[in-house]
Amino acid sequence: MKTIEHHHDTGIVATRVAKNSFFIFTSKLIEISANLVTTALIARYLGVTSFGLFAIATAISTALVPLADFGVERIICREVARNTRDASRYVGITMMLRLAFSAIILAAAAGILYGFSDGDATFKAAVMIAIAGDLAYSVGTTYLAVVRSFERMEYELIVNILYKMSFLLIIIAVRIFDWGFAGIFYGRLLSALLFVGLAGLVMYGKFVKPAFVYDKKIAKFIIGESFPLAVSSLFITLIFKVDIFVLKWLGTASDVALFDVPNRMIMQAQMLPVSFSMALFPIMSRFAGADADGARARFYNNAQKFLIVLAVPIAALLISSGRPFIVVLFGSEFAEAATSLGILAPTIVFLFLISFQNLFITAMNRQVLNTVSVTIALALNFILDILLVPILGYVGASIATVVSYFILLVTNSFFIRKFGIKNDQGMFFVKTIIAGFFMLAVMIINTENALTTLIVRSIGAGAIYLAAMFALRPLSAEDIEGIKAIVRRKKTVNASDPPMIRREHE
Repeated sequence: MKTIEHHHDTGIVATRVAKNSFFIFTSKLIEISANLVTTALIARYLGVTSFGLFAIATAISTALVPLADFGVERIICREVARNTRDASRYVGITMMLRLAFSAIILAAAAGILYGFSDGDATFKAAVMIAIAGDLAYSVGTTYLAVVRSFERMEYELIVNILYKMSFLLIIIAVRIFDWGFAGIFYGRLLSALLFVGLAGLVMYGKFVKPAFVYDKKIAKFIIGESFPLAVSSLFITLIFKVDIFVLKWLGTASDVALFDVPNRMIMQAQMLPVSFSMALFPIMSRFAGADADGARARFYNNAQKFLIVLAVPIAALLISSGRPFIVVLFGSEFAEAATSLGILAPTIVFLFLISFQNLFITAMNRQVLNTVSVTIALALNFILDILLVPILGYVGASIATVVSYFILLVTNSFFIRKFGIKNDQGMFFVKTIIAGFFMLAVMIINTENALTTLIVRSIGAGAIYLAAMFALRPLSAEDIEGIKAIVRRKKTVNASDPPMIRREHE
C-alpha cells in the first residue's frame, strides 16, 4: 500500500512541478524578449553616448538594491517552502526590514548625490529615480519568491507579463512623445510600482495573510541567514557592474555603451538558468539532510548536464551571429559592440552553471561559501579592469569579465565537492563544446542584409548543433533519462528522501 501511495504522490509532484517549470520558463522567455526589445528601443532613442549615461545610472541603482534586499529573497522562499504555517509572520517581518533598509538607502543616496554641488542635475535626478524604481521592483520579487515557495508559478507568469508589457508601452510612448532622458527613468519607476502592486496583491490575496507583528527572534534569524547572501548578492551585482564603473572612471561613455549592450544580452540569457534553478530550489532545500543513497549527487549532475546542453549553443550562436544580431536590434551605431559580445559569449556557459551552483549552496545552508567565491572573483575582476581598461577600453573590460566568471565557476565547483558531488562529466563536456565549435562554421555566411544574415546563420547553427550532438552522442541513455527526471520531476521524491525539514526551534 505504501508503494502505491508513494507512486501516487510522486506522480502528483511530477505533474505539479512540470507545470510550474513551464510557467516559470514561459515567464522568463517573455521577460527576456521584452527586455531585449525595450533595451533596443532605449539604445536607438538615446544613441551611444546617452545610452552610456543610462547604463551608468542604472548600474548605480542596481548595485544598491542588494543592500535593501539583504539576500532575503532566497531565504524567505526556502523557509516558507519548508514550513508554511508561519509564512505570515516571516513575510511581515521581512517587509518591515526591507522598508527600513530601503528608506535608509534612499536617504543616504540623496545625501551623497546632492551633497556635491557639481554634476549634472538631470543625471542626479535620473539616478535617484532609478534607485527608487529598482527598490520597488525588488520588493515585488520578494513577494513572488513567497508565491514560488507554494509552487504556483502561473501567478509569476501573469505578473511578469503585465509588468513587461507596461514598461514596453511606456518606452514606446517616451519615443513617440519625445519625453527625453528623464522620461525613461520615470517610466521605469511607474512600471516597477505596478509590478510591486500586482505581486503584493497576488501574495496577500491568494497565499499569505498580512501580519505585521515584530518578532525579534525571527528578525534576528532572517538577518543572520540573509547577511552572507546580502554580501554575496552585492558582490555579484558589482561583478556585473564593476566594469561599467571602471570604464566610466578610466574610459568614456561610449566605452560604457559598447560594453553594456552585449553585457545586458548576456544577463538576459542568464534568466533561463535562474528560472530553472528557482523552480528546483524548494526541492533542493529538502536535500540538505542526509544523502545516503547519493540522490543529491545524481540530482545535481543531471541538472548541470541539462544546463550545459542549453548554454553551449546559446554561447556559440552569440559568437557566430552576434554582429548581425546587434545591428538588427540596436542599429549600426552599436556595431562595434559585436567585438565585446564575441569575447563575453563564453560567460553564458559559466553563468548558467554559477546560477545553479549558488542556489544549490544556499539550499545546503552554506550560503557563506557564495560570499567567499564571489569576493575572490570580484577582486580579480577589479584588478584586471584596472590593468586592461586603460589599454584596451571596453575590450579589456570584456576580457576581465570572462576571466573572473571562470574563476567564480571553479571556486564554486571546489566548494560543491565538499557536499560529496564529484565532477565526472569530462567527456560529456568536451563533446558538447566540440558541437558548439562546429556551429561557428556559419560565420562564413554573409548577405547584404543583416536580418537575412542573422536568420540564415541562426537556422544553420541550430541544425549543425543538433547534427553534431547526434553524431558525438555526449549524452548516454542514462543521462537522458536522468535529465528527463529533472525536468519532469518524476524522481524528485522517493522513499529515502527526508521529510519536509522543520526548523529546530519550532
